Order: sequence, then C-alpha cells, then structure tokens
Amino acid sequence: MVVNGHLSWRRRWYQRAVRTVADPTWFREPHPAGRIADGAQLKKPLSGLSRSQQAAVVLRFYEDRDDDEIASVFGCAVGTVRSHISRGLSVLRVRMGAEMEVA
Repeated sequence: MVVNGHLSWRRRWYQRAVRTVADPTWFREPHPAGRIADGAQLKKPLSGLSRSQQAAVVLRFYEDRDDDEIASVFGCAVGTVRSHISRGLSVLRVRMGAEMEVA
C-alpha cells in the first residue's frame, strides 16, 4: 500500500512537471455547458444510490479525486470512502446490466 501510494504520487508529480506552457491544451478548462450536460446524464443512474455513495462516486470518477482527498472532504476514514465507492459501483453495475438486457 505504501509503495503503491508513493508510485501514484510520483506519477502525478511527473505529469505536472513534464507539461510546459508551450502545450496550450493542458490548461484549458472544459466548457461549462459540457459539465452541465455530463451532470444531467449522471443524474438518472446515480439517483438510486445513497447521498454518500453518490458523492463518493462523483468525486472519485468525475472530479478525479483520490481516496485521501475524498476522506478529508467527508471527514471519515479512507476505508469508509472505498466502501461507499465499491457499494455504489456494484449498484450501478447491476442497474446498467438490467438496462442492457431490456434494450
């Protein structure tokens, strides 16, 4: 766990250090309308999850936050965050699988 944490930190650091100002694509903010459209698409699948599961899944995959950051936002342990994400994803997998069978 410690090794994986260090390697993850190193990858993030490397990605930040390698980017230069000559590459203008990295600092462009996504268009706000695109974020609103993405949010509208996320509303239906996430509606069946608890609020804590919704928040954990959105922070993890939509905002690209790591477990430590999410735990500090929630004010709980990292294991609790992982539990929320795991349970939320399992509900989403079941729901998406049922929708795929119907379609």
